[in-house]
Amino acid sequence: MSEHGAVKLVIQRFRTASLLIAPNETVQVDAGNSCGLLVYVSFSKAAETNKSAVFNAAKTVLNLSVLTKGVWGDGSGTASVVDLARELDSKSKGSVGESEGVPIVLVPQANLVSKVKNSGKSIQYHGQVAKSIGEELFQSFVRSVELIALEQQHIAREEEISEPLKKAL
Repeated sequence: MSEHGAVKLVIQRFRTASLLIAPNETVQVDAGNSCGLLVYVSFSKAAETNKSAVFNAAKTVLNLSVLTKGVWGDGSGTASVVDLARELDSKSKGSVGESEGVPIVLVPQANLVSKVKNSGKSIQYHGQVAKSIGEELFQSFVRSVELIALEQQHIAREEEISEPLKKAL
């Protein structure tokens, strides 16, 4: 089955983000001097039989050149999460502590898989996976983002990639 449409993504860059978790609970994310990525993700029924689509979507998120190094429109260009993280990591070499990194916020958003019908008067969700399968696919997506990011960190630092990591990828 084709990967096309198996995973739906909406991607936004941010400097600061506030995410409402519950009626009185928010999470604040500050990218500092960098830029972060907010990713809404949804899975269609095609993702149930095509697990590689989930991994490939995670790879896309990390390699898509949408983050700005400066202020949007200042001509400073764009970079991917991998590129920007590599740049930040190289700047922090020799300094005490960790590099500041690139924040990534992943949000499951089931309604991305929908069809608007009747000239916008109704909406159908027939293509969505069941909630339990969506939860499994989302966890797989999160894990894929983590593993690919870890692999890229090893590559950037010219470190050997361990066998368990190679196997997990």
